[in-house]
Parts: sequence; C-alpha cells; structure tokens
Amino acid sequence: MNVQCTSDLISEVNSQPLVNTTENTNQASSEQKSCLMPSSLSELTQQTLIDVNSQPFTGLDALKDNNTLLAYQAFNNNNNSNDIAANDRVLTFYPSVQSTPSVDHSAMITEFYERFATGRMFPSLADLRTAAYEYGKKYNVALTTSKSDKTKVYLICKHGGQYRQNDKRDRKNSATGVASTSTGGPTAITTSLTDKQFRPRVRRSQKTGCECMIYARCSKDSFWMIRKSIAEHNHPIAEDPRAYAMYRSLSPENLLVVHRLLRERVGVSHIVKSLRACGVTNVIAKDIENIQQDMKRRDVIPVQESQQVTTDLDKAQNILAAIEANHNNNTVTEDVDDSNTSNNSNQTN
Repeated sequence: MNVQCTSDLISEVNSQPLVNTTENTNQASSEQKSCLMPSSLSELTQQTLIDVNSQPFTGLDALKDNNTLLAYQAFNNNNNSNDIAANDRVLTFYPSVQSTPSVDHSAMITEFYERFATGRMFPSLADLRTAAYEYGKKYNVALTTSKSDKTKVYLICKHGGQYRQNDKRDRKNSATGVASTSTGGPTAITTSLTDKQFRPRVRRSQKTGCECMIYARCSKDSFWMIRKSIAEHNHPIAEDPRAYAMYRSLSPENLLVVHRLLRERVGVSHIVKSLRACGVTNVIAKDIENIQQDMKRRDVIPVQESQQVTTDLDKAQNILAAIEANHNNNTVTEDVDDSNTSNNSNQTN
C-alpha cells in the first residue's frame, strides 16, 4: 500500500513542467517590490518612461557620417566671417586703428626712459622743456603742454586725448536766427539761412588717444622732479620732419634771408625752392606765408607791393649765394686770424 502511494506521488511530480528557478526568484522579487511600491509612484515612473521614449533622438542625423565636425566647422566659419565684416566696419569708422603698426622703436623708448626716468631732477622748468624739445625733434615726436602751473606740468603727445566736437557754429546759427526773429519775423529766418549757408569744415582729427606723457612737479628746493613718464605711442611715428610746425622754425640767419627776399617781392614758392637748394628742408610754403603776413601786420611790407609777386628765381638764388659767400669769407678770416694769433704766441714763447 505504501509502495503504491509513493509511486503515485512520483508520477504526479514528474508530470508537472519544469520551471526555471531564476525566473521564480525574479518573479518573487518583483512581486515583493510591487507590493512595497505604492501604485501612484509606479504609475508616475511608467508615464515618465513613456514621455522620454516618445521624444525624437535629435543627435542621430548630426552624428551620421561625421556631420557634427562639419557642422561645427561651418558654424565657426560663419562666425569668423561675421567677425571680419564687423571689424571692417569698425576700421571704416576708425581708420586710425587700422593704420596703427606694431613697430618697436627700441632706441627711442630707451632714450626716453633714460632722459625722463621717474625721480630724475631738472634745475628748472625751462630745462625740462628744452630736454623734451630736443628729444622730440630728434625722433620727430611732438610733446606739447597739456596742463601747467607753478607746481606741476603735464607734457603729452600731440596725438593724445580724444576729439571733442565743437558746437560754436550751431550756437552762431541759433543766435542769428533769434536776432532775425526779433527784427523781421519768421520770414527773416528763412531768408537769412537761405542767403548764406554755413558749410562746416571737414577736418580729420589727429587725436588718437596716445598715452605718451611726462608729469613733473616742483619740489621744495625749486627742482622739478619727474613723477610719471610713459614712452609708448599708439600711432605711427611720422618720417617727414615737416610734419609738426613746432620743428619747422628757421635759424636766425635763414630768417633774415627770408625777410630780405620778401622785401624784394620774391614769390613764396621761389623762396621755398631757394631754401631747399641751400639745405633747409624743414620749411613749407605755409610757413613763409605766415612770415609774410606777420611782416604785413608790422607794416614792414606794404600791402600793394606785396601783391606784386615776381617770378625772378635768379634774384633769390643770387641773394642766397651772396649771403653764403659772405658767411664763408667770415669763417675763413676768422680761421686766418686764429692761425696768426697762434703763430705769434709760438714765436713769443
């Protein structure tokens, strides 16, 4: 009886399908987790997964055939072209920035800091100005006075600072308009503006914001001490010695020659040519015209005679040659006198 029961149980067990133990374990753990997890949280998780999976994968097209690198390069090229166009527009409005070269004037900068080093003393303000003038004339750099009083002085580059637009012409126009309104009514304004139009003078500013400067203060001992100095320029240094009017001054001998030629009613252009033939190259026609106007104001040249301009270039050259010959003769006689005095002194010894 017992043997029969045992065989029946074995047959029933063998008739059941085999189930993987791992599946049973996973199923049991999932059932346990589902029992522990609230239903609201599980629903939220499922909805989140659905939302994420429903979004398209945007990077697939960009990654295909290395298009990401190509797209990045195209983007950079567009940005670079836009930057170049923007820079061209900036240089169009500010041409001084475009013409600024990166040239290292080592000798000029070294000598500047040697002459105007911080802490260096000058006996007087005149000595400081003379040193600045000599340095500027040597390297064709214009150092002008920005501020000065009894205790301090600022010498800056002529190209320092920024351009400030002057509105004097607008004020003058408004003043004329008000005056015409008080005299002739509204119609007088239109007639005054239409009869004479004020055309503004278009002139390019030379100010580029250059920071080259010398700042000095007067000490208790009446010495002028350099407190600050900057040698660097942000603009190209002019090679023409005639660029700045402060370095176009004539020597006393040449100035006398110009006065004599102007009294002889020689033309301005011929005077300039004659001076250049004698080696004076730092003078332009405008300088001679200024001298001529000054002589007119002092009644040295009569106005009617000054209007009769001659073209006798030989006269100017003859005058210059005679003056130069006299100068050479004077130097020769001085040398002869010096040699005679030296010989006499040797004989006496």
